[in-house]
Amino acid sequence: MNNRRIAAVVVGGALVTGMLSIGVGSAIAASPRATCSVQVDNHWPSYAQGRPAGIDPHTTSATYMWHDSSNWHIRVTHRTNNLRSFSGQLVTAGTFAAVHAVHLEKSDQFQVSKDKHTITFFFKNYGSIDGVDFATHCAPSIQFALQSDGHTSPGSKIVIGQGATHPSSDPFEIDRVPNATTTTTMPVTTTTTACQGVTDDPWPPWVQNRPPVDPNLTSTIFMWHSDGWHIRVTHHGTNLQSFSGQLTTAGSFTQTHAVNLEKSDEFVVSPDKHGISFLFKNYGSNDGLDFHTTCAPSISFTFQSDGQPSAPANIVIGSGGVHPTTNPFEVTRTSSGPTP
Repeated sequence: MNNRRIAAVVVGGALVTGMLSIGVGSAIAASPRATCSVQVDNHWPSYAQGRPAGIDPHTTSATYMWHDSSNWHIRVTHRTNNLRSFSGQLVTAGTFAAVHAVHLEKSDQFQVSKDKHTITFFFKNYGSIDGVDFATHCAPSIQFALQSDGHTSPGSKIVIGQGATHPSSDPFEIDRVPNATTTTTMPVTTTTTACQGVTDDPWPPWVQNRPPVDPNLTSTIFMWHSDGWHIRVTHHGTNLQSFSGQLTTAGSFTQTHAVNLEKSDEFVVSPDKHGISFLFKNYGSNDGLDFHTTCAPSISFTFQSDGQPSAPANIVIGSGGVHPTTNPFEVTRTSSGPTP
């Protein structure tokens, strides 16, 4: 086993528990240059190449990842048939493409951000093998943040490539090896310091104040702004129902915390603070999430119920009970209503 030092990613957000997360692609986060015409990136470092040996749910518990001629692969597994969760957030200044899950089950979820700069996944694993495959375009590097049962995965439980390299930390970054035969200009990451805000206000009137949160309603997501943002999920009855969501912004999410967090509920803030993701297992009570934003011109929301896109009629915004026309949707600080 190799314990290779791989560049660490600085975690600027609160990695609270391990659900999916999303890092946005915006002018603030990543600016791919129009001169990049690469269709599929190759020339990733040699230590990332080739499938690791021993991916066996009967003998091992780890997150495996590798690159080969058919692009990138991530697999998770653990011994025995008891439930464990594995989650991860992948961010690049390029774009992700051809993303698909392997052995996706009802409780497993993954998401590619609208700008294709981020992949997030959450797998409930009972001892089998779950995973995700993907390619990259114009990506100078990929940042990885991986969790197991809501906690940061130790480097010894992350296996990279046929040579079984371990990162020295988690999160970590893998840089692509430049292709000497091409003159393609690679994307760059840029940061702005123009915004010096502490918290964003105001948001538009139609998102203000708490709507009646009624657990007798079926599969409903409530959201509103009042001294920060608030999301609550609930459904009628005592049977299990899952609610998940991905929030992205070109600004930053701050002061994020869960409400009525239980053992099976999980959420995470992306390392760059541009994304929040959550998964709540709900038995008829109220679960939720509160947060503030800084320097955010808008927030994009994507919600799911039992792994399927939530119906707009089951998303209630503000005390006026506004419904978005689509899901996903966006709320801007100057809008008169949710936009697709």
